[in-house]
Amino acid sequence: MRDSIKINNKFINDCIDIDINKFRKINPSYFSGGSLDSDAIIKILKKFTIVLSTGEHKLREIKNDRNFLAHGEKSFTEVSQSKTVSSIKENQGKVFIFLESYIFEIEKYIDEVKYKET
Repeated sequence: MRDSIKINNKFINDCIDIDINKFRKINPSYFSGGSLDSDAIIKILKKFTIVLSTGEHKLREIKNDRNFLAHGEKSFTEVSQSKTVSSIKENQGKVFIFLESYIFEIEKYIDEVKYKET
C-alpha cells in the first residue's frame, strides 16, 4: 500500500495542477465543515464516476467524535465511555478497508486514464 501512496503522490505532483478552488466548485457543500466523512468522499468520487467497492465504514462516527473533542463539546471520557478496545480495533479495520478501496479505485481511475474523460 505504501507504494500505491507514493505512486499517487508522484502522479499528482508531476502531472496534475490542482487548484483547490476549482475542485471546491464541484460542490461547495462538501467542504463546508472542513472535515470529510465517507459519505462526502463517496459523493465526490461519484462526480468522477468512481464507485467504491465497499460500503462498510465508520468515518462519519470517527469524524463526529473528533469534532466533539476538537470543539470542546464533549470530553474524552464522554466520547470514549461506550467504546471498547475491541470495537476501536474493529472500527480501525473498517476504516482501513474503506481507505484501501479508495486507493484501489483511484489507482484504477488513473491507470485507465479516465481523468481525461471528465
